[in-house]
Amino acid sequence: MLNRVKNNYTHRVEELDVINQKMLTEHVFEKLIDDVTKETPSLRSLHNDFLTAEIGGSTYNRVQVDRHIRNSKGKLVAVIEAKTYLEASMLKRLVVDFWQISKSSGVSKNVKFAIVTGQWSVSPKALSFQQELLKKLTGRRVNIFVIRKDKRRNSLPFYRQERRDLDFEELNNFNKFVAHL
Repeated sequence: MLNRVKNNYTHRVEELDVINQKMLTEHVFEKLIDDVTKETPSLRSLHNDFLTAEIGGSTYNRVQVDRHIRNSKGKLVAVIEAKTYLEASMLKRLVVDFWQISKSSGVSKNVKFAIVTGQWSVSPKALSFQQELLKKLTGRRVNIFVIRKDKRRNSLPFYRQERRDLDFEELNNFNKFVAHL
């Protein structure tokens, strides 16, 4: 079932080798979110699906993360950020992004938060703190999916790394997460 997703990922990664552009790396993970979402026909993965948050009388109408997942009735069911790698400062910023989304009009308490990342560079202590902070601010935790076999970040940019294989078990976990939205 996920072979199409895996094949698309592999093709996009191979394109990175040809064009050798760092900017497109994160795009690979955004497209992976789109491909997995297409496996559940009742869901749509949207980019530039801006929300409006209101806090203390101030409003901001450009609240978003990389992908917003909506069901067939148009109801927001999840928001998913894509990262080539995830480090503590990025996770901290995402806690604020998810909090702003939770304060947006029309966003129910049932909306799920997730991050899809290729590699991981967050200490257990930092992860625990940010998860607890997000829970305190929103009542929710973020689901994190590290979808590459080489989980730890190394010093080479993604598009120059030798091994970029998908962790098929983690991809299946992400697929299950999306299918149960």
